Amino acid sequence: TEWHPANTDLVERQSYVVRNLPTGEKVNFRVVAVNVAGRSPPALLGQPVTVREVMEHPKIRLPRELRTKYIKRVGEKINLVIPFQGKPRPVATWLKDGQPVDEKKVGVRNSNHTGKYTLKLQIENMEDSATLDIRVV
Repeated sequence: TEWHPANTDLVERQSYVVRNLPTGEKVNFRVVAVNVAGRSPPALLGQPVTVREVMEHPKIRLPRELRTKYIKRVGEKINLVIPFQGKPRPVATWLKDGQPVDEKKVGVRNSNHTGKYTLKLQIENMEDSATLDIRVV
């Protein structure tokens, strides 16, 4: 019953993105064409549109130096910076040799950290992963 303009400027394309809508809400849209003949009556969609967040596939940008064996000496700290993207923000999970990394043991100095580490990103049913072969010598 109450209409709010999403845009008051002329748009020359045949598409327009309405931003900052409440996720999960059902919203009705109507469109008006304007040309030399004037303004058209509003065209209304047949049913409301459910607002959903734009999803972007998760993607890991593995740096070149991590694409081969990454060798570190015992006692050296490993600080990995691995950029990733995805919308909504992916849940990042670390695995070592296919098993979840025990956060209590990551800082332990007297354990064998050599192995295959996998970073997995997931958004609903979409995922990306990258595996690093880290050898501690």
